[in-house]
Amino acid sequence: IAGDASDIFKPHAQAMQWISRVRDGSTGKIGNWYVIYGINVNGITHQVEIKDPQIEYIGSEKRENMLRKTKEIVDAEKSIAIFDRWHDDVGFVDMLQELKYHYIVRWKKNRIVTIVDTEQQIKTWKLALGRYKVMLEWGTYTYVYVVKGSGKNPVILYSDMLFDTNKEVLELYKKRRKIELD
Repeated sequence: IAGDASDIFKPHAQAMQWISRVRDGSTGKIGNWYVIYGINVNGITHQVEIKDPQIEYIGSEKRENMLRKTKEIVDAEKSIAIFDRWHDDVGFVDMLQELKYHYIVRWKKNRIVTIVDTEQQIKTWKLALGRYKVMLEWGTYTYVYVVKGSGKNPVILYSDMLFDTNKEVLELYKKRRKIELD
């Protein structure tokens, strides 16, 4: 998307152009930008929708509609869907599995999981670095990877795929961030 960025700072731009205060998930900075939903496949953006403030979107409905549309572009069973923490909610994994997507999703640290081997319930932020097969609070099985990221706190990812090393899953997840930087 190309445009005159100075328009954002003109008087009344927020109201007229649906610009709002948005947190950049990669940097944590808050600025005046468009809230958008988009699908990027192999570096090519296929669908972008600017959030209309007059319409109340339900995040799960929007995600499901976009993932169903993406299935028209890609073979979901041969694809890996990669998402940031906004997509960390109760029904999301079930939807991805129903649509037959493989997935990697960054996890919020306050989730409770049951470790399959020990049947121990634990908050994910208490997990040591490593890979765990877990049952989520609503009964779905997945893998949790607690990996060393670039900051001082570990990155928690979950995936339906069993990777040989934590580095593998982290490198695939980083490709999602590359999309934001391009």
